[in-house]
Amino acid sequence: SVPGTAWPRLFTGISWSPDGRRLVFAGGSGEKSDARDGPTDLHVIDADGSGPERLTELGDVADPVWSPDGETIVFTRVRFGGGEPLRGGLWSVHRDGSEPAQLVEADDWQIYVAGSFSADGSRLAVTRSTIEPDTGEASAAIWLMAPDGSGQKKLIEQASTPAFSPDGQRIAFVSDRDRNGELCYGDRCSAANELYVANADGSSPRRLTMTEDLNEARPSWLPDGSRIAYQRGEVFQNAEAMSILETNADGTCKREILRGSGPGAWYASPAFRPARSRAGGGRLSC
Repeated sequence: SVPGTAWPRLFTGISWSPDGRRLVFAGGSGEKSDARDGPTDLHVIDADGSGPERLTELGDVADPVWSPDGETIVFTRVRFGGGEPLRGGLWSVHRDGSEPAQLVEADDWQIYVAGSFSADGSRLAVTRSTIEPDTGEASAAIWLMAPDGSGQKKLIEQASTPAFSPDGQRIAFVSDRDRNGELCYGDRCSAANELYVANADGSSPRRLTMTEDLNEARPSWLPDGSRIAYQRGEVFQNAEAMSILETNADGTCKREILRGSGPGAWYASPAFRPARSRAGGGRLSC
């Protein structure tokens, strides 16, 4: 973040344009340098960090995902406060920020977060979470829908942050279904997530990690489909320090890319750049 330009909303997803030339993110502008409070909108920036541009003037956006044809950006609008219950519905805008439209209206204490388009753009995988207002506990599932929000269908129970493989045949996600440890922040604890891959129809899920008391999140496929990058969190005081790792798509040869430390930098929400060459691709060697 550079004060006076644009700053990203903390720990929310970013997305590349299909041609790999620009990134879209949710954040704010002005002298602030983080997004703990204040209005947030969609911003785009060139791959070299130049040309920042604000696309929307909504003030409550998060987690954008660019469509495969490059024409549309889907995102969440999070509304909370002023005596109103939390809600996070899905919206879309044209790539230039015009024509904002609501795709899915959320119920009270419900949040939709776009995860990934299928390669042909015909399906959108999202996380739908329901929050218990008295305890703050959330239950999540992965749903599929058409790009206009119609035809919603539950795909995977007790799962979140879906990512379609480049060939559209598989889907990576995280889940706490195995209850492999827990994370405690202050007086609140939750089960840790693990990384999984399933067929695109949700069948035959396979667990790729086994990291007790560590929290996997936000998988991203290498464009040739051979690897998956993901976020890993561990408890630090009453927060979660995050690092970035990658693994072969079958779960072998895991390695750390960026190591986060409690008092130092944290790294979140990896997003592989769309391929314009085959350089750097292929499976990892153990």
